[in-house]
Amino acid sequence: MGADPEAIIYYGFPIDKPEFDYFEASEEWKDKRKPKEPEDKGEYRTPEWDEWRSKLREWETTVENIEITWGGAEDCEQFYIHAPALRLSVEWGEQKPLEEVDFSKRNDADTFIELFCKQFGLEYKQPGWHLAARYF
Repeated sequence: MGADPEAIIYYGFPIDKPEFDYFEASEEWKDKRKPKEPEDKGEYRTPEWDEWRSKLREWETTVENIEITWGGAEDCEQFYIHAPALRLSVEWGEQKPLEEVDFSKRNDADTFIELFCKQFGLEYKQPGWHLAARYF
């Protein structure tokens, strides 16, 4: 049996397991804010779609991109709201310098985390930096 452990530093705060589908809520948030897909759904290998994919990758690195996810293990999940752009993780045999995270963006993330909480009826708490583990 294999295991994939992961160490995570994130900016946000832990929450109890949501009463709703947290993945769907995160996708709903992103769908309303990410760059709009091109109208033409027939051919996905066009310059228009390439440009959209580039804009989407850029948007995903902003603090407007907020989500709920989990740490812990599959049988003891610990949920949290965070800005993925301010997340750093490593798996077995990896090391990364903390300088890879732009810690100065945290104040901008506060606004979007608070808006996310309001949209989904979650209690807002002042976000902070957290160290978590994930094992599955």
